[in-house]
Amino acid sequence: MRPRDRPRRSGRRRWRNRSVIGVDRDPAMLAEARRMADRPRVQVRSGDAGSLPVEDHSVDRARVDRVLMHVPDPAGVLAELRRAGRPGAVIGLAEPDWDTLIVDSDDVDTSRAFTRYTTTRAVRNATIGRRLPRLAEEAGFTVDAIVTTTPVFRGIEVADQIPGLGRNTRRAIESGDMDEGRGRRWFASLSQGPFLASFTLFTVVARIPA
Repeated sequence: MRPRDRPRRSGRRRWRNRSVIGVDRDPAMLAEARRMADRPRVQVRSGDAGSLPVEDHSVDRARVDRVLMHVPDPAGVLAELRRAGRPGAVIGLAEPDWDTLIVDSDDVDTSRAFTRYTTTRAVRNATIGRRLPRLAEEAGFTVDAIVTTTPVFRGIEVADQIPGLGRNTRRAIESGDMDEGRGRRWFASLSQGPFLASFTLFTVVARIPA
């Protein structure tokens, strides 16, 4: 009998003794995760994405969400996932491509300056989204699916939390990447009128060949 033809109950039995492991290196994040993940089969471990605290070939599923944009060596993290995963293991990767960031404004040049600052200064690996399929294949994974989504932000408050509109405008002005007067006028106009910002998010589903 093929696995997909087995009764559903056998699928539940298969996963009954498995654990979910969360990994972070920040003590505050670890403490909060342990507070929220108070479950018998949920483990929160201190560790680094480039050196996961798990045994070789011990992981069936993994999710990496908006992490590779920050790390010094994305290829090294994927190689570490390859080490940790069992044959047939599936990983989900989700990363923005910040080169696609747009902010609607009549002052198009300043909007472009904001995107340029985001991609060259604010984010370590700004184009990691588009690179995910290639990096996954180079690490030895088979890519099963590539999905792009385009979140649209219509409120400046949400855009301040996710694309970092306010803080990165301030930093761009402080670093000289954006003219102060023009930058302040640009941000003020965004705060007063209808707002729209967007970028492309890449999601890749990959597996380790069995």
